[in-house]
Amino acid sequence: MEFIDPELLAYCESHTSEEDPLLKKIVRETQAKVLMPRMISGHLQGKILELFVKMLRPKTILEIGTYTGYSGICMARGLAEGGKLITLDINDELETMVRGFFEESGLASQIDYRLGNALDIIPSLEGPFDLV
Repeated sequence: MEFIDPELLAYCESHTSEEDPLLKKIVRETQAKVLMPRMISGHLQGKILELFVKMLRPKTILEIGTYTGYSGICMARGLAEGGKLITLDINDELETMVRGFFEESGLASQIDYRLGNALDIIPSLEGPFDLV
């Protein structure tokens, strides 16, 4: 399903930095190994998320739905020193893949990846959150 005019998409892609090797790897692995791979955030959404985080400078981000970690890595890249991303997902079948990507990103120490139902986890989290 394409929602963006092809000319607009081409313009956006030509004015955005290239997707780095790790993010390309996440897309490739997601498409090859995961059911419903189009749920991945993707390059342009990832760059926008990173930009928002760089502009807002949040100390703590809560992400509900990790999937394969693409958006989490993009947001963690924008965090200020000492910032933290808490990312929640219910699908434990992806855990090994996701933790591997977080380690490979060099940002695992800033990413608190939790498995379980967000409705059960969120009440136990200590806020405030600067971005959700």
